[in-house]
Amino acid sequence: MNETICNVMLFGGIALAVVFAVIAVILFVKLDIPKVIGDLSGSTARKQIKEIREKGYESLQGSGASKKDAMVGASFNKLHLLSCCRDKVLSIFTFLNDNHLSLWIGDRT
Repeated sequence: MNETICNVMLFGGIALAVVFAVIAVILFVKLDIPKVIGDLSGSTARKQIKEIREKGYESLQGSGASKKDAMVGASFNKLHLLSCCRDKVLSIFTFLNDNHLSLWIGDRT
């Protein structure tokens, strides 16, 4: 290979790396990954439990909320987050399928 081809490959690879890094950051923000990580690791639940212990159930649902209302609200928030994430993932796979693209990496034998 001559030097020109190596330079094209080098700068092409750098350009692709930058493009994919930007896409990764956009998806990280758009899919709200820190919130998902917090829910999956349990840190969000720990924070809500700590807040309930310090301020009472009213802190979750506003003034006058009962224990039952607070628990239903917390469960609903988690279910809503999971359904939103599922819908976004399904839309990504639908897009890939419609455009005959694949996330498969490796041998297809």
